[in-house]
Amino acid sequence: MGRIAGWVVLDWRVKLALAGFKPAGDVAGTKNAVIEIIKLCYEAWAWKTLNDQIVLLSRRRGQVKQAVTAMVQQAMHYIDDTPDTETRIELIKTLNSVSAGKEKKKPKEGDNVVEEAPSDIPSLLELKRIYYELMIRYYSHSNDYLEICRSYKSIYEIPSVKADPSQWIPVLRKICWYLVLSPHDPMQSSLLYSTLEDKNLSEIPKFSFLLKQVITMEAIQRTALWKTYSDEFENEKAMLGAWQAL
Repeated sequence: MGRIAGWVVLDWRVKLALAGFKPAGDVAGTKNAVIEIIKLCYEAWAWKTLNDQIVLLSRRRGQVKQAVTAMVQQAMHYIDDTPDTETRIELIKTLNSVSAGKEKKKPKEGDNVVEEAPSDIPSLLELKRIYYELMIRYYSHSNDYLEICRSYKSIYEIPSVKADPSQWIPVLRKICWYLVLSPHDPMQSSLLYSTLEDKNLSEIPKFSFLLKQVITMEAIQRTALWKTYSDEFENEKAMLGAWQAL
């Protein structure tokens, strides 16, 4: 893997030298170069190197936004080809982080100045949703209900989701379901209180009542719960495995 990484970096330098341009001065040339680099990583099936190069290229001083955008969009095509769930998650995390401009770090003395990655990449919100939906599947294997809940919460906070009741209502319902299923601890309690304070919860009053039962530590009886929430449950049969844990 180290040889591949070294070869890719060397190839990047050779391409820049042959092209005879500075990264900030030739948009088309820079886009072609960064896309070629990540293609080399992909074709070599070097997933860790691919992640490393995406971060490295996004950090280059003076790197043009169009080139980083093109790089992220190209790498998104590789998500479905990843060999396993862990690799897929790491690639999505890398793309999400670079797109959101989270790769900025404080330079040490003598280091080159690191510019923040662009935060206006059009695919960012789509990428976030893909990432958290994948995390939901990942945590479902271990029945980690709190992490599933937190993943739904992250989807819920996406502006395009919050602006559309047809999207946020089913997501908020799932947040409530998984809060009920989650073991009581400080994180669950914090999320429970913040959800109860959400004004949107008034649109699904039965779930508001359910969370209030949990907050007051009232015993939840299976029969009574089924009678109250059977209609909602029928609309979410994917929750069957979680429901049986009650």
